[in-house]
Amino acid sequence: MVEEIYLNVLNRKPTAKETEIGITAIRGAGTDHKLLLAEYLKHKKAFDDYDAGIAAKLPEFEKSLKAQRPTEWTAIKPKTAKSAAGAKVEKLEKSSTTTINDDASVFVTGPREQIDQYTLTFEVKQSEPLGGLRLEALMDDKLPTKGPGRADNGNIVLNELTVNVKGPKDEKDKPVKLKNAQATFSQATFEVAKAIDGNVGTGWALAPETGKNHTAIFQFEKPLDAKDGLTITIKMDQRFGTGHTLGKFRFSTTTDAKPKLNPTVAKDLLAIVDTPVEKRTPEQKQRLRNEYISKDGEYRRLQMAVPMAPPTDPRSVGAQDLAWALMNTPAFLFNR
Repeated sequence: MVEEIYLNVLNRKPTAKETEIGITAIRGAGTDHKLLLAEYLKHKKAFDDYDAGIAAKLPEFEKSLKAQRPTEWTAIKPKTAKSAAGAKVEKLEKSSTTTINDDASVFVTGPREQIDQYTLTFEVKQSEPLGGLRLEALMDDKLPTKGPGRADNGNIVLNELTVNVKGPKDEKDKPVKLKNAQATFSQATFEVAKAIDGNVGTGWALAPETGKNHTAIFQFEKPLDAKDGLTITIKMDQRFGTGHTLGKFRFSTTTDAKPKLNPTVAKDLLAIVDTPVEKRTPEQKQRLRNEYISKDGEYRRLQMAVPMAPPTDPRSVGAQDLAWALMNTPAFLFNR
């Protein structure tokens, strides 16, 4: 063994003295081996104990996945829609374009004044409280560069979006505070949150990502009780000028108390957590477990602490020490 190590590392056989020293090193590695084995077993036990507890953590993990379920939205058709600047606001049932399902969307044509305000009313009835509002800015071949704005470059600036509601027993409209604005895209310095900041000097814009569909969502500060019906009035203040008004758009509501912009959980994982435990396949169970492990930093830390394999033979420890010693000699470095 000593000769093989010398031939592989230094490309020569050892002298008689070197052979004697090498044999002594290999045979005398028992103490080091015991220490290494004890260290391995300690880390292996810590990992195995932690791994055995994963199953008990999965039910709570499943609850967290369900809480991240994509928000379901229901498009609402406007009862009335008008432009303060005299533009024609057309309520669409269907569109000649095939870019998107256009049911309940609105299309605007006519004058493009410096300042315009769209006012839309909706009659909404829902057994569960409403948690938020979605605005889709929609592209269309009939708009400049496909929109979704009416400006020559297809851009928009929504300076302020306000919501008022009136129940069947209310004498007048009540303002609804919006929060947690999110959007699929916002132009630099024209973030979507500026569309609900109470300042008509700021707003949400989309350049350079025009010619595409965009979405903005807003959470109601307090859920809206709509079981007896609500009249929702939405005003869209647009003051940038040069036609930077929405050309095509659609509103939707949700009963999700904390609306989410994009899905945060893979569809196959949601399918698994929706399947009763006793009906899940071994592959589904392993997929769920793997997903949990991928997010558990302590699991990965304990796993990395365990060596790839235990030191099974004391002689292998001595052989490694001898090889390492030879690799640090001037002769090895010269040969390399």
